[in-house]
Amino acid sequence: MDNELIRSLWLKGAHQFNSGEFFECHETLEKIWIDLEEGESKKFIQGIIHLAVGHYHHQKGNLIGGKLQHQKALKKLQGIDRNKINSMFNCNVEEISKELKKEESDDIYLVGRRIVNVDPLPISLST
Repeated sequence: MDNELIRSLWLKGAHQFNSGEFFECHETLEKIWIDLEEGESKKFIQGIIHLAVGHYHHQKGNLIGGKLQHQKALKKLQGIDRNKINSMFNCNVEEISKELKKEESDDIYLVGRRIVNVDPLPISLST
């Protein structure tokens, strides 16, 4: 998959996430995740997929399922180079991780929050 297609799918998925279309976001970002080689970008995308799925579960009233997915997201996002991902995807991984940690301790859910910023996105998305 070339960088332009990754960029297009990322922007679509981020828009879906920001619009509360979490299932659709999961489907879109999975197309990127499947094609990426192992590395920072793949872990980041997988973390955002877990985040979207967690929000989807919460929307459907499955609070336990939502929290479990958010815990998986936190594990994926904690182990990556935040500076690289922040610059590659224009997404503040540290802020997402902080909110997920707060949720874990306070039982707060993030549904409805815009945590993926989509403009501008750099062209090169190599791992």
